Amino acid sequence: MNLLATTQSKTQIKLTWGEGGGNPETQFEVYQSQSQDGPYQLVGFSNANVDSFVVSNLTPKTTYFYLVRAINATAGSAVAGPSSSQTQADVTSPTAPANLRITDLGPTSVQLAWDTSTDNVAVTAYDVYINGNKAYTIGNVNTFTVPTLVQGQTYTFAIKAKDFAGNISPYSNQVAGVPQFTGLNFGYYTGSWTKLPDFNALTPASIAGVPATAA
Repeated sequence: MNLLATTQSKTQIKLTWGEGGGNPETQFEVYQSQSQDGPYQLVGFSNANVDSFVVSNLTPKTTYFYLVRAINATAGSAVAGPSSSQTQADVTSPTAPANLRITDLGPTSVQLAWDTSTDNVAVTAYDVYINGNKAYTIGNVNTFTVPTLVQGQTYTFAIKAKDFAGNISPYSNQVAGVPQFTGLNFGYYTGSWTKLPDFNALTPASIAGVPATAA
């Protein structure tokens, strides 16, 4: 058999080979490695008399090496190969995340949600920007709660998507939010008064709060 590996796309390589004679096969085994010297792993089978196989779900701009051998019920042939090919480079950026929005506000946090980006291969992560600076890189999800913010301070947020090859999308829309306590805040005052004082002019001994509960 004369094995030939040919690049088909960013994620696919096609293998072709010719019959090498010998006992009739029942199928062909296809082995793959990222090094000519191996180790090789079995990645698929081709039926008898089908002298080709397409390997999918590969990483863009990566060289792969292949071996093929025919087998039947009692034995296997000598291997053909190795033959190698490199997948095409991925230079297409994901689409920008859409409809970025704030779904919840906490005393020191803001919860974000957005519509997922699309990519010609796959989106792998999102970068979260706070006030124009990249603050977090998260997985392929579409919600994130930004922690450790300052209550009462205004923050702006935006999102970018990226793929396995490192291509970065444009920014999402920008949203602004202010972490805040959404329940009942109260102050505890100490003192002795003969009439109700102006509490706005006093400093409380302590401040606490009770979170809001669903009705």
